[in-house]
Amino acid sequence: MMDPFGNYLVQKLLDRCSEEQRLDVLKRVCEKGQIIEVALNTHGTRAVQKLIETFTSREQRALVISALGPGVVSLIKDLNGNHVVQRCLQRLGPDDSQFVYDAAEGHCVEIATHRHGCCVLQRCIDFATPKQKTDLVQEIARHALQLSQVSRQGIKASCWSPWWGQLWKGVS
Repeated sequence: MMDPFGNYLVQKLLDRCSEEQRLDVLKRVCEKGQIIEVALNTHGTRAVQKLIETFTSREQRALVISALGPGVVSLIKDLNGNHVVQRCLQRLGPDDSQFVYDAAEGHCVEIATHRHGCCVLQRCIDFATPKQKTDLVQEIARHALQLSQVSRQGIKASCWSPWWGQLWKGVS
């Protein structure tokens, strides 16, 4: 899955294989705890995103949620991994993506002040249920002063400024 050329083959395979075969691929990647490593890889991230796109069963969703959960903050803050998390938000739906929302609330400042984390937080808001949105916006607001002053990795948390109006509009 992490090979520069092999990942394309895996993506095509996921499009064409049966549900049973797709589940087998997922189990093999998840059982060995490799899915996070693959998701962090430049080429592997594409294969993991394709895997998430092709899910059709509850069992597949549950497997990936339990496998990605322990490393979700690392994924959120990674150049490649953040795309996997965003794909989860897009494809798994808000209830199955609760593990992302839990991490976002629990590590709000760390994520919000990170170049890739900030993007993921914005996508969280885009795909959230009203309750998830309210909870997340309240957590962000709790740290508003700190977020408006902190600068890490050359990225100012002011990247949130265009979002404040939209955030509050959706909560009230």
